[in-house]
Amino acid sequence: MGTATASPYSVPLDPQWTGNGSHSLLAIAQDPSNDRAASAAVAVTTSAADTTPPAAPAVLEGFAAAPTEVDLQWSAAVDNVGVSAYQVVRDGVVIATVTTTSFADTGVGAGTSSTYQVVAVDAAGNVSAPSTLINVTTMASVAPTPTPTPTPIATPTPTPTATPTPTPMPAASGSISGTVSNSRGAVAGCTVKVAGSGQTYSTTTSSSGAFLLGNLAPGTYTVTASSKSSSASTTTTVTAGATSTVTITLKK
Repeated sequence: MGTATASPYSVPLDPQWTGNGSHSLLAIAQDPSNDRAASAAVAVTTSAADTTPPAAPAVLEGFAAAPTEVDLQWSAAVDNVGVSAYQVVRDGVVIATVTTTSFADTGVGAGTSSTYQVVAVDAAGNVSAPSTLINVTTMASVAPTPTPTPTPIATPTPTPTATPTPTPMPAASGSISGTVSNSRGAVAGCTVKVAGSGQTYSTTTSSSGAFLLGNLAPGTYTVTASSKSSSASTTTTVTAGATSTVTITLKK
C-alpha cells in the first residue's frame, strides 16, 4: 500500500488496491538492519461516495391562508440513503430550507400571484429534480370602513349640534373554507368567489378541491364555484374568530 518514515505514520488508501468493501490492514516496522515486525490487523470498510439524487417531491399543494400568507404541503421524497432537507422555491428563487413536508410562506403580498416548486436534498448534497409547478393567488386586503366625518348643522338656536356616532369597525374577522366536487369527485382549479359585507374575494381550489378565504368581516356571504361547464352557489354566515365550512357540488 505504501511506506511512511515520519511519526505520526500514515498512508493513504489507494482505491485500486482496496476497492469498496471490507479489508484487513496491518503495519510492518523495519529497522536499518532490515529486521521486521508486524502489528495486529485491523478491519477497514470503504464505500463509494453517494452521487444518487433523491426523487422529486410529489403532490405539491398550496392555498392562500391570508392576504399575505401561502401554506404549502407535499409528499415526502424517496432517496437511496435518505432525504435531509427540502428547498422551497418561489418564482424561481429558493426562499427557505426545511426538514418537514410543509411550509407557511408569509413573505408574499396581498392580491399577488406566485409560482411554487419544492426540491429534495440528501446528506451528500445531491439535489432532486423540482416538483410540479403550482400557482397560488393571494386575496386582496380588506379595506377598512372609513369613519364618517360629522357634518355641522346650521341652526338659529344655541342648541349644540349632536355629533354623529362613527360607524364601528369590525372587532375581528373570520374565514370560509370548503370543498368543490362533482359527480366524478374533487374539482381542482375551480374558481371560487365570495361576496358579502360590501366586498368580493376570489381564489382557486387545490388539487384536492379545497379552498380557504380568510380575513373576512363578520356577515352573510354568497359562495359561488364555477368551472368551464357548470357552477353552483351557497350562502353562509361568517362570525368573528371562526371558520365557516361549506360543501359545493357542481351539476351540469
